[in-house]
Amino acid sequence: MSRTFLCGCFMISAVTASAAAQGSIVYEFNLVLTENQLIDRGITSRYDAMPVGTPGFLRMEVLQQDIDFGPGWTDADHRYYSVVNLEFSSGFVNTTGATGQYPSTEHATTMHVANDSYIGPDAYHDLFGNFLAFDEDDITLGLIVFQTRLSGTVSPTILSDASLPTEDQLMGMDTRTMFFNTTYDSGARIRYVTTGVQRFVVPSAPTASLLAMGGLVAIRRRR
Repeated sequence: MSRTFLCGCFMISAVTASAAAQGSIVYEFNLVLTENQLIDRGITSRYDAMPVGTPGFLRMEVLQQDIDFGPGWTDADHRYYSVVNLEFSSGFVNTTGATGQYPSTEHATTMHVANDSYIGPDAYHDLFGNFLAFDEDDITLGLIVFQTRLSGTVSPTILSDASLPTEDQLMGMDTRTMFFNTTYDSGARIRYVTTGVQRFVVPSAPTASLLAMGGLVAIRRRR
């Protein structure tokens, strides 16, 4: 093996490691459409082709390292995570995240995890949710929300901290909804319930680099 080839491989590995400097979590949500308010309100649109029962799928990759938005936003029970990318499909809709919005750095489009958060009056909740910006002209607003809310002085026990939750924690939430609005009527929602969640860990740069270097060593030995 030539030194030029080996050097080129290491340069590629360095670029890849730089792009994956942080580990991330991939969430895949299986969805079922439970309400189409465009149809309910008698508004004719191409979303007539998406009746209740239409399946959907949302994939979201979220960095494990949280973003500090400062006092008043970020603390031990409120953390925000950058969404690297997302994909959504349901019926004829097949879209990705809006160009320029991801990886997300704005408060609204970062993933918010809240643990035992006081939302008053006399109510607390555990939360996993954020706004979704899709690369689809007809969709004006998207939102995904997993939430358990309790009244009184008792806090929810679904989340133990504000880390990115597991599949079981998400599926244990009382509310597991995703919806979007369209240009046909800004107040009419197309709403889904989450029927299943898959969660995958994407290795951080050191692990990825070691795997790449291991592959190079194996290639060199075969030579």
